[in-house]
Amino acid sequence: MATRWRRKRVLVLSDLGASFNHGVVRSIARRTQRHGRWQLIIAEPAFNVAFLLKRWALDGLIFRSAQDPWLVRLVRRQRIPVIEFGLTPPDQARGFVGVDLAAAGRLAAQHALERGYRRFGYHGEEHPYASILRDAFLRALKEAGVRGHSCQVFMQTPMPKRRWSLEQRVNDLARWLAGFRPPAAVLVSQDLLAPRVAFACEQLKLRIPEEVGLIGVGNEELQSLTMWPPLTTVELDVERMGQETARLLERTMNGKPLPKEPILVPPRRVIPRGSTDAVAIEDEQVATAMRFMRDHCRQPISVEDVLGQIHISRRSFERRFQRCVGRAPAEEIRRLRIGQVKELLAETDMKIEAIARTCGFTSAQDLWNVFRKVARVSPREYRRKQQQAQP
Repeated sequence: MATRWRRKRVLVLSDLGASFNHGVVRSIARRTQRHGRWQLIIAEPAFNVAFLLKRWALDGLIFRSAQDPWLVRLVRRQRIPVIEFGLTPPDQARGFVGVDLAAAGRLAAQHALERGYRRFGYHGEEHPYASILRDAFLRALKEAGVRGHSCQVFMQTPMPKRRWSLEQRVNDLARWLAGFRPPAAVLVSQDLLAPRVAFACEQLKLRIPEEVGLIGVGNEELQSLTMWPPLTTVELDVERMGQETARLLERTMNGKPLPKEPILVPPRRVIPRGSTDAVAIEDEQVATAMRFMRDHCRQPISVEDVLGQIHISRRSFERRFQRCVGRAPAEEIRRLRIGQVKELLAETDMKIEAIARTCGFTSAQDLWNVFRKVARVSPREYRRKQQQAQP
């Protein structure tokens, strides 16, 4: 008699409150829905996990690492394939999907350097996650020629909830920031720490982004967009993390061995927002020119229009601009326009003709030619790749 086929039962244990956890679990669920071979059971750790493990004949289990120790011990006693996902690998790294924090630190450093910052800060709580990110950020700055004393680090010890004081945290940050010479860019280890830095800046009357540029990690969208100015952040690839987690569990349930090393997924990109939308340039004339370019890059402006704002000779301006920014003024105008085009291609369904008008190009063909020269792909190809990468 033929054995009756059934879907494999997979339990996913994760706190769904954080957008990181929610995004990974949602990706796992989408993959499950596509191939239809699993019955997915999603539960938060606060549920009676022991009952679930006893009640259901499970074929596999996925859980968010860094849970309570009792839960980890309970899960590891199960004689079924187990995969963890999270930010940093646990001591037992096999069967783990995490974030490539070194790549995230490099991306943040690159963004800050491109914005013209030459002084930096890093803030995080004492945690392996924050330490790995910090080391990668500092290493990337050093490789770019930034001297060690130009980046100040402030790590705080996590406090029990009963002793936690926002006022104390902000005051500590204010004392740290008081030693900065603006302008400086500060990377925080996670978006949720950014409001504390913003409060400390307000206490010291330091303006964001003009005097302190602020970069977060994680793209906790509600947090990022409700801050003012909105928070620039390194977006983690939670969609791919979910796919890799599900793929690894499926491989294990089919009897194949786990990889010896953890799978680390690189971040997707830096999402630039208002908290770094400034020009970290000490030459006031060049800074004024850059602000004018950023504010008017969607208009058909030229270098002559920029010169009308600063009243110095073109030769002197171009020489000073090249020294401060590393590019010619005309090249910077073009770079800013292409940045606006990329954003509209990725985030909207606007036609190329409409984007060309919006971003100051004389025609769709003009946009097409410039975009292909700078981005090495056509606008249509760029849009298709961005849409494919969307969760």
